[in-house]
Amino acid sequence: MKKISCFVWVFISLIFFTTPTYAAEKHSEYKEIAIFKDNHVPEKIAEQIHEKFPEVNTVIIKEIGLLKYNTHSQEISTRVHDFLNNSYGDLIDEQGKESNFSTPSITPSLTNNIATYSIISNKKDRLINQSQINLDQWQGYINSITNNRKSYEMQKGNHSISVAIIDSGIDLNHPDLKENILSNGKSFVPNDPSTMDVTGHGTMVAGVIAANGRTKGVGPNIGIVPYKVIGKDGGEATWVSKAIVEAANDGHKVINISLGVYQSLKDQNNKVTVTSYKRAINYALKKKSIIVASAGNDSFDINNPRKLAQQRGFDNDLQVRVPSSLPGVITVGASTLDKDITKYSNYGKRVKVFSPGGDLGPLWETDEIPDIGRMVLTTYPTYLEKTPLATITNLPQGYNWDMGSSFSSPAVASLVALVISEKTEKGYENVSLSQVEKIINKSSEKGISSSKINIINVYKALKLVNRGNGIEN
Repeated sequence: MKKISCFVWVFISLIFFTTPTYAAEKHSEYKEIAIFKDNHVPEKIAEQIHEKFPEVNTVIIKEIGLLKYNTHSQEISTRVHDFLNNSYGDLIDEQGKESNFSTPSITPSLTNNIATYSIISNKKDRLINQSQINLDQWQGYINSITNNRKSYEMQKGNHSISVAIIDSGIDLNHPDLKENILSNGKSFVPNDPSTMDVTGHGTMVAGVIAANGRTKGVGPNIGIVPYKVIGKDGGEATWVSKAIVEAANDGHKVINISLGVYQSLKDQNNKVTVTSYKRAINYALKKKSIIVASAGNDSFDINNPRKLAQQRGFDNDLQVRVPSSLPGVITVGASTLDKDITKYSNYGKRVKVFSPGGDLGPLWETDEIPDIGRMVLTTYPTYLEKTPLATITNLPQGYNWDMGSSFSSPAVASLVALVISEKTEKGYENVSLSQVEKIINKSSEKGISSSKINIINVYKALKLVNRGNGIEN
């Protein structure tokens, strides 16, 4: 039992307590951001930088007044910084270093002694039959929020109301997804123009939204497009800000962001990232795009910056998690199938709604037995090696189990798309964030009394739209 308990602790720690870290870089790069007042980057500033410093690369996001420059020389970076301050100091709102973030964790690589586990489920057979045509019978999290797929009878979504997935890309050829992928999308990862998924995370998120094959998503006919901001070495904050702006410009009504990073409000470098996210979010809202983001998986209250900093071990700091704790975002936490908050989910007043994100089941606490039927079963790149958990449970290639608020957020993003689709079909135009939030709040189910959370119900939300009860303002 001691051997099992030790492995159990490693397993649960990897899933629940992994804190985002800065991604390792292959070569030292010095990257800084300058944010200009009134969302206006001075004309010809990039040309001036290139003329004075030919080795410097620049990126401009004109919609939010952001200039990013990077070089492999610290000396050159300092000289560019000084040039900007001397020439444009009165026009610069904030300036600081770029922030990196790591690839969101997926199911950890389990060691060989996984065989010591007794993996159970609510099915008679604990292993998947490879010949099963449909795997959706294992998707309890979908059943729980759709009234056992009754919501499909009302609205499955369409390709007119699409969801932009800002993540690690998508397996563009996955049989459960390819019919709903509207285009190859865009990659913001330098030297990686492909939007094919290199980590698995984005494909799993996409499956929750719009899978339509052996697995099903919340909206099996919703159109999706990848905006790749995560490469093999993680990502950068500017890529996310630019992806938000581009997705809004491309007309996507819904944007899902299942990633995030903690930032200090006292650190000038971190403040630049926070400001860039705020501006990108505000820009998207003006373009009538609704942003849905995951709350995070660290068991933190993300409502109060001082408390969040203390929870993370920074007693004299003020911290926020971006983008999920910023205004204008529908922030989603992870619940269990028992309508409780999961032990790993972030929480607080800024977490507006919850959706099942997977858990290990009631026997985990008492007998250290995980129940795979309680986890999230979704799509996974067909070209990546199967995870150990997928292998031992006999999942076919192209599917995986996982857990986290990363998979709660896309369920809500899908719900938002379905609500907009339903209202659009009834003749309403320019459905607002406040209207969507009102529908979600009115249709959500209360969690158990001790958790005080609201959990989405797709079927009830669509019924509410059909009744038109108090949702027009």
